[in-house]
Amino acid sequence: MNRGGEFGAGEAMLFAMRSVFGTSRRKLGRIGLTLPQASLLSIVALHGPLTPSELARRSQVSRQAMTSAVNALERRGLVDRLRSSTDRRSLRIEVTPRAERLFVAMVPEMHELHHRIDQLFTAEERATLVALLTRIGREFRPSESLEVPRCAICASADPRGGAG
Repeated sequence: MNRGGEFGAGEAMLFAMRSVFGTSRRKLGRIGLTLPQASLLSIVALHGPLTPSELARRSQVSRQAMTSAVNALERRGLVDRLRSSTDRRSLRIEVTPRAERLFVAMVPEMHELHHRIDQLFTAEERATLVALLTRIGREFRPSESLEVPRCAICASADPRGGAG
């Protein structure tokens, strides 16, 4: 808080993030997933088998963190590692049928949450919020893509491919 007892922008953003992440964790916990697991599964479910490097890039995590996450998902029977038939050193990560069922259960839960957030704002407020949050994201990830990633979950729930 600042001296006047009001939240600064950073504090308000952290409060909102914690609130939304907490709700996401509860929703995902009901179907047996953590937020990072759900994120990885949605990327692989929607984009098909990916190399660990591709998955790390799309998830915006290090390759080391990705390896740990894939190991945990593999132990739970949610992903398989597929070796290339032409290059035994190359592998791709794919979701299992069990993970596909979890993904199908997850989509409406997360889509509802995103829709709930959108409904808090008018179209003009939403456009302003998106612009401000995008500016913050670019400030803290300046060397990465300037594209705001589409929500994979909402894209799968919306036949037009977007807006969740």
